[in-house]
Amino acid sequence: MKVALSTRVLAGFLLAVILLAFLAVYLRKRALEFRQYRDEVAHTRVEVDALHSYLTTIEDAETGQRGFLLTGNETYLDERRSRMRAVNAAVENPYVRET
Repeated sequence: MKVALSTRVLAGFLLAVILLAFLAVYLRKRALEFRQYRDEVAHTRVEVDALHSYLTTIEDAETGQRGFLLTGNETYLDERRSRMRAVNAAVENPYVRET
């Protein structure tokens, strides 16, 4: 039994359309997953930056305290007090970065 050429061409065309439809659905799903992962990475980056800022502020406060202990100069305590206020503010709202 011979199948006409036009029937074979039509069947091939329909198969190609069906494959393209499945591919489009698959790629759309992957694009949505990628967007979700990208948003999660961005959120994690914000958290890491906030923690880094918090750590830097604490280190600055410790440096001011150490300066006072070594020299007895009260100006180092002013720096420590300023940084401790920044630490307390960072604990209350960790996503606001102090400069």
